[in-house]
Amino acid sequence: MKGTPELPGNVDALAADGAAGRAEDEGSAAQAYATLALAYEQRTIALIEAAALLQRKGSENAADELLERARERLGGF
Repeated sequence: MKGTPELPGNVDALAADGAAGRAEDEGSAAQAYATLALAYEQRTIALIEAAALLQRKGSENAADELLERARERLGGF
């Protein structure tokens, strides 16, 4: 009968240990996805800010292009 190093014959301890490992893996994956989502959002905000700066400098075509890219990233609304 397999168990954990601390409880060698306890299969319930092995199951709990495995579940804890899976939860930790899922938590790490969720954190990675959240970090990627935040980076994507920050990049979109940077596009909008760059477009606003270009508009103030009179570069309407370049600003429109950046705003269109930001709009696409936001789902097209």
